Amino acid sequence: MQLFLNLSIGKKIGALAFVLIGLLAVTSVFGIMKVSSIGHEMTTVQTEDMPLIGIVSDVTVKQLQKSVLIEKALRISGITSSKHSLSAIQNQIKKLAHEIDGELKKGETLLAASKAHGLNDALINEISVLENELKSIDKEHRVFEDNVERILGMLANGTNISSQEVEQLDDSKVTINRHADTLLKGVEKMTEHALETVHYDEESALQGMIALCLAAGVLGLVLGVVVTRVITTPIAQAVVAANRLAAGDLTVRLEAKSTDETGQLLRALDSMTLKLLDMITQIAAATEQL
Repeated sequence: MQLFLNLSIGKKIGALAFVLIGLLAVTSVFGIMKVSSIGHEMTTVQTEDMPLIGIVSDVTVKQLQKSVLIEKALRISGITSSKHSLSAIQNQIKKLAHEIDGELKKGETLLAASKAHGLNDALINEISVLENELKSIDKEHRVFEDNVERILGMLANGTNISSQEVEQLDDSKVTINRHADTLLKGVEKMTEHALETVHYDEESALQGMIALCLAAGVLGLVLGVVVTRVITTPIAQAVVAANRLAAGDLTVRLEAKSTDETGQLLRALDSMTLKLLDMITQIAAATEQL
């Protein structure tokens, strides 16, 4: 405290301004960091979570298209003039299978990115569950494709298809749809949790900035009062002493507690008072001798 008292008035005011600017900087940095965090979370939702929903939907739609084509192939398999149509259906199914493989790879890439940007452990665990579901879809899709190729080959050769083989194909389709539905619900749940995190961070940012502003205001007020008193109290003492000197009271004594400009002023007044008293004493002694 004494070190602060010994600072010049300019340095005291500068220190107060520095503290206030520092508090403003801390508040600004806190706000920027929180806003950046919220922006990152929203970007994650927009660029990773939302596309995942689209990918799962596309896989489901393409899987349905394949099922329709397979049923069509089964219907026309007994018609001799339909060989060309059967070949076209087979090409369409292969094209859809290739597109589904691409969608699944995109999904794996997005989930890996989401996991790397995981906002918390709960979301990372949810992403791990989604990765397992996506792997299950990929595995069942490969099984489904093998069954489709075998059945289409049998249809092309005119071989009869047993009901058991058709049931196996249906079972694979049902399994894929079940995993896709689970994955879609999981993505929606993860997106909901991510938005909840964004909302929580938004509230915490607002509360934090309010708290910092209040703390800065209180600290600034306290420091302002302290600096004001440190400067004005010695000046007030000097004014009182000067008035007493003007009234002829030479018994005034001033004690300086600092070495700044106000402390120097008090010492100068005290020294002047002592010199005036000594001078008047000498004059009085000389007058008595006369």
